[in-house]
Amino acid sequence: PRAQEIQGEGLGSSWSVKIGGPARADLPALQQGVQQQIDDLARQLSRWDSSSALSVLNESTNEGWQPLPAQLFDALSYALELAADTGGAYELALAMHISLTSD
Repeated sequence: PRAQEIQGEGLGSSWSVKIGGPARADLPALQQGVQQQIDDLARQLSRWDSSSALSVLNESTNEGWQPLPAQLFDALSYALELAADTGGAYELALAMHISLTSD
């Protein structure tokens, strides 16, 4: 059987998923589900959308504890864990440093 494909756009790029096996009739629902997940990630993690949870956090002047959506908290927790596990080889704020030096 020939692979079926679903695709869409998100986070400033495009995505596609190829599905092997028997032909599926639920491709529109699958495409919508994947797109929803990518859109949800963008609402949390986009650096380019000023209304994303990450952008709001980055622009905040509040130095105290701030509530975060669960997805953003999980992503930041993993990034901090990865930085610790790699002895700092993974730098969570690298994009910010690059932005500051390239302007």
